[in-house]
Amino acid sequence: MVDHFSRAGTHAVIDFWERRLLTPSIRKLLKRSGGALFEDSIEIESDALPWTPELPAEFERRRGYPLTDVLPVVVLADEDPVFAFDPVLTRHARKDYWDTVSELFNEHHFTALRDWAHSLGLRLRAQPYGLQTDAIEAAAILDVPEGESLGFKNLDDYRCLAGGRDMAGGAVLSCEAGGVPGRGLHDDVAQAAADDGRRVRGGAQPDGAARLLVRERAGRAVAGVRGVHAVRGVRWGTRSRGARASPPGTTSPTFPDISREST
Repeated sequence: MVDHFSRAGTHAVIDFWERRLLTPSIRKLLKRSGGALFEDSIEIESDALPWTPELPAEFERRRGYPLTDVLPVVVLADEDPVFAFDPVLTRHARKDYWDTVSELFNEHHFTALRDWAHSLGLRLRAQPYGLQTDAIEAAAILDVPEGESLGFKNLDDYRCLAGGRDMAGGAVLSCEAGGVPGRGLHDDVAQAAADDGRRVRGGAQPDGAARLLVRERAGRAVAGVRGVHAVRGVRWGTRSRGARASPPGTTSPTFPDISREST
């Protein structure tokens, strides 16, 4: 397991890529193709407390008092608190702990990986959630923050990431769409387009005008979806032709050539 909260952990990842994966030929291909490095949601499964060797020193430096003074109310067993002081002190201590973990995570993980991606001529796209860390701040750090239909339960989940994106002057909130509990492999294009239309209202759109991209027969498939209409002829690489969907009455934006983007 890589330490996500320290410089050493991120440098271990970068060093591995630099020494083992980024051969001269791979670097040339990345420079030619462009795009973004991608990191999925942070699935660090543990029954105990997230920790890093420098956490006590960083906590005291950032919060102004020793972590050991409040450690009993911070520590977890089977993901549940073990002890508590008076309610105000307990809430304050736990918030200070997670604020510190969040700052270390965003500084040493996302910021460092983003800067390294830029050195390769790439961007960093990531799903900045899964821990009790500040995903809004992370969305402001990332070049392309991303949500997902499977894990997000309401539009506010998208709006949180969109808020971070907007505060940083970003333009894109990506979405891992199509995953819906209980409906695996059952949705048609019309249902997928309707679902994505709702996510657009939550901020998951590239440039302020609602845009959906679907393949091949989407023109007919989304024709009856409320709030979405299709315009044929959008380029989807060299493999097929698709449709551009925007709310009626809006100016349909021009799609970029996404033939080099991963699918």
